[in-house]
Amino acid sequence: MPAMKLPPIATGRPPKRIRSQTEIDEAAARFAADWREGDTVQTWLNVHEGQNGELSRMVASGWSWADVGRALFGAGICYRTGRPIPSAALQVKASLARANNRAAIAPAISVPKPLAEIGETPAPFSASTDAPVFELVQARDGIPLAGWDTGEPDRQQPFTATEGDEVADAAIYERVFGKRKPPQWS
Repeated sequence: MPAMKLPPIATGRPPKRIRSQTEIDEAAARFAADWREGDTVQTWLNVHEGQNGELSRMVASGWSWADVGRALFGAGICYRTGRPIPSAALQVKASLARANNRAAIAPAISVPKPLAEIGETPAPFSASTDAPVFELVQARDGIPLAGWDTGEPDRQQPFTATEGDEVADAAIYERVFGKRKPPQWS
C-alpha cells in the first residue's frame, strides 16, 4: 500500500505572489537611483527602511522579503562579495535600521521648569542650605523612631542610667516601641 500524502500545513495566510521580472526591474531602478558604490547595505537600509519605511510598505502591500532582496540585487545592492542578501538577513537588517532610526529620533529629556513657575508647591529644600527635607520615619504604630529630631519637644523623659543600675527588658521595650511589652514575650 503506498504512503498516504498529507496536505501541507497551513501557515495562516496564503503565500505571497512571486513578483514578475518586470516588477523586480522597476523596483531595482528605484532602489539604484541613490545607491552609491562602496556604501554598506546597512547605510542604504537606514535611509530607505529606517527613515522612510519603504521596504516594509512593499512587504505590507504583498511583496515577499525574497522578492525585495531580488530587487535589491538587481539594483546592485548586495554584499561586497557580490552575493545577494538572503531574505532572513534582509529582515534582520531592516529591523535594525528601524531600531537605529527610533534611537536617533528619541525625544530629548527636557529640564522641567522651576515648580514656582508652574504653580506647584515648592521643592522640599531649605533656602539656607539647599539640603533636602525628608519626611520623618516612623515605627509601625506611628511613633517616631528614637534618635530622630522631630522638631517638637520630646514627650518622654530621657532615660539615664547610672553605673550599677539594671534596666529591665520591659523598660527598654517600652522606651524603643512606646508601648508595654506583650505578656507572651516576658
